[in-house]
Amino acid sequence: MIKYLLDAPFERVELVHVRMAFSRHMAEMGHVRLTKVLFLPQMALRIIRERVTKGTDILYYPPAGGDGVAVYRDIALLLLVRPFFKKTIFHFHAAGISEKYKGFPPTARWLFRRACLRPDAAIIMSKETIADADILQAFKTVVIPYGIPDPRSEFRENADGRNKPPMVLYAGVLRESKGVGVLIEALGNLKRRNVPFRACLMGEFVSAEYERQLKTRVLSLGISEAVEFAGVLVGSNKWKRFSSAAIFCFPTFFESEAFPVSILEAMAFGKPVVAADWRGIRAEVRDGQTGFLVPIRDPVTLADRLQCLIQNSELAFSMGRAAREVYEREYTFEMFARRMEDLFVEVACSA
Repeated sequence: MIKYLLDAPFERVELVHVRMAFSRHMAEMGHVRLTKVLFLPQMALRIIRERVTKGTDILYYPPAGGDGVAVYRDIALLLLVRPFFKKTIFHFHAAGISEKYKGFPPTARWLFRRACLRPDAAIIMSKETIADADILQAFKTVVIPYGIPDPRSEFRENADGRNKPPMVLYAGVLRESKGVGVLIEALGNLKRRNVPFRACLMGEFVSAEYERQLKTRVLSLGISEAVEFAGVLVGSNKWKRFSSAAIFCFPTFFESEAFPVSILEAMAFGKPVVAADWRGIRAEVRDGQTGFLVPIRDPVTLADRLQCLIQNSELAFSMGRAAREVYEREYTFEMFARRMEDLFVEVACSA
């Protein structure tokens, strides 16, 4: 989403980007490394240099969510750089900081308040995550849901997702808290019910150990021939999987989940979504209209909903069509870019 934002054709504001590349690989995320600690003051100096040389007035910053290590990184970095800016906008691409704050020791709470309190604006994707903005006591809180460029304009292959057997698609990091294990158990449940399916899990494993665990479980459930681990795919290879899927499934309970972009991508392709009833997903998926919401960590209910759509292709098609209509009405990139630019201008012009 940061890349989309940087590519937006803004006419009234200029964005100056400093990339926060603290982790080079998925396995490094959420872990303290000496290289990260040493990199932090360098990052602060780069931000301050851009502030001075470009005359940038507003600091736009995406705070971490439920990841404790990243929160402490934010505290240190913001204590160093925020005093150099006239105004601050926090954009909550990740959620869960309000829950994490409750477990902070007194010293960490004090440092957190010094670094993060009272931004000029806080951007959230849905009202379901407003607690994160409230805890920062933002002067202005605005709901701006994500919007994405229409991937169907880039990928024109005609596939309606009604191939046999139907394919269930997951796209995201392969880790337990993303509900990947729950999905595998649900697929095993479908196997025991003799419900035909294919499944594609697209994304990077969080670790080699989790990859071994998950593939071992797939083997023990007897679904190896039906389940594909596609790895990280981009461009037309990625969109081909979305286009050929019958159902998109995202049973996450990830501690930093806010408003998954992959669900919007599935909606743009006109796919019904079966997802966890978790945070901002409640705003994305209209339960019973564009797909189904299921309780977190519940493979049986997940299997029930997947079976319902697999065995009723007309229902799946109608829900997918409704999902596409919601995307066109609420989640286009043009809407997102216009709302973001309006907010940037409003903050810049405020007293």
